[in-house]
Amino acid sequence: YRELCNFSDLMINNKFLAEEIVADVFANIWIKRKKIKINKSVRAYLYRSTRNTTVTYIRKKKHIFDEIEDDVLDVGRPEFSPEHNLAEEETKNKTEKLLSLIPERSREIFVLHRFSGLKYVDIAEMLDISVKTVEKHMSKALKLLREIYRN
Repeated sequence: YRELCNFSDLMINNKFLAEEIVADVFANIWIKRKKIKINKSVRAYLYRSTRNTTVTYIRKKKHIFDEIEDDVLDVGRPEFSPEHNLAEEETKNKTEKLLSLIPERSREIFVLHRFSGLKYVDIAEMLDISVKTVEKHMSKALKLLREIYRN
């Protein structure tokens, strides 16, 4: 659940909305449990469902939580001190900036592998591409990140 939330959050940059999306994914799986046939990896199926649901949200631009509600929900929690928020936001901004320099497909594969911990085989299955293509995209992403880091 947490990995799927982080994966969705990387696409929409809204932690609470990402949690809602993942909850919807699990609810839909429960509703359709008798019809669903998962032939290979359950993990890949969950990531693919989360990706599709997130992309659908982005396309429809449904705003379940707005920025003000996000701030209100965080107020009483000690782990959200101003210093903690600032450091976390800076790290997230730097990471997003670096990732934005990578082509979209390579970035998606990089995020699935590095941040979500999926294996190349699972990524290939989820995205309906070959393992060699996943390797090519990962190599391309790493090469670009190394170049950026050197400069």
